Amino acid sequence: MSSGIPVSSNCVDAFTALKAGKSHGYVIMSIHDNKSVELDESGQSTDKNCSQADNEKYYNENVYEKLMADEQKDPKYVLFDVRRQTKDGDRTDIVLINWCPDECTDSKKKMTQSSTFNNVKLKMTEAKKAIQANDADELSYKSILEEFHKK
Repeated sequence: MSSGIPVSSNCVDAFTALKAGKSHGYVIMSIHDNKSVELDESGQSTDKNCSQADNEKYYNENVYEKLMADEQKDPKYVLFDVRRQTKDGDRTDIVLINWCPDECTDSKKKMTQSSTFNNVKLKMTEAKKAIQANDADELSYKSILEEFHKK
């Protein structure tokens, strides 16, 4: 069931910039005042030719560590431009993460986050994978890569 909470145009614009690979390497969004999904922050795009190891370092420093350091443990939506190696060569894909940490004690926030995720996915249709992450392991770069190996 959808919450009916809309995704702001700022989030859609940030997603468009991420897809274009020109200005954003990641986007972090959250629900504000139970009214809309808003852009919290975005980060500069990495070099399109960077290695998977460099991309992992960028993710860990700019996304993973920030979410782990959030003392409020608030749920977030994250878009990230993942670089990965495949048998056919290097690939770049956008992943959409529904970060709803187990440590979040506000059950209403968790339910609203979950029921709004569909609205976010509908606005970010070109994300290659949509992932649910509730703990540090599920949010790790390694776990994200493993999602691409699942059918």
